Amino acid sequence: MSRVHDVDPKLISRTQQWLASQQLEDGSWKPDTQFINEGATNRYNSDVLRITAYLAWALKDTGYQGPAVEKAKRFVEKHMTAKVDPYTLAVVANFATGYKEDREFTRQAIQMLLDARTEKDEQVWWSAEETSVYATGPSAAVETTGLAVQALLQSGEASGTARRALAYIASKKTLTEPGEPHRLRSWRCARC
Repeated sequence: MSRVHDVDPKLISRTQQWLASQQLEDGSWKPDTQFINEGATNRYNSDVLRITAYLAWALKDTGYQGPAVEKAKRFVEKHMTAKVDPYTLAVVANFATGYKEDREFTRQAIQMLLDARTEKDEQVWWSAEETSVYATGPSAAVETTGLAVQALLQSGEASGTARRALAYIASKKTLTEPGEPHRLRSWRCARC
């Protein structure tokens, strides 16, 4: 947010400190239980790997200086070898690309992300059943592919794959509804 709008640095620091104070001893974060359980939150409120990678990515990306990121890295490394959905892999890869201190961690996360891709002709994409913001179907694939491209570009790896993924995203911007050849279909979430 501070890259596009002025944000009080003290607010960022307080938020970082609060997030770090919520971290569990094993390096993970406990899923939030103080929200209305509906929609995507039902599916992902127990995905500790996704939650941990996301929060660690946020801390790392905002310049947090403290032990929480390293503890989260150890947790993510330990748990990312389990069967993980492509959306979570994209979040993990984005966290890992910001982790310049351990190139092997980054390499492993990027390779797992690349292994989860779908390829056809000159396009590459990552599919997800549903994302954290309720996207499903083609919208979920575009969102997941966007996160994957971000990680690939940040890592400097697989530029050809990133280019083909961008071709996939670009191809989705002009989808039309059946019978309406000139109207751009809105990418609305399933809950909107």
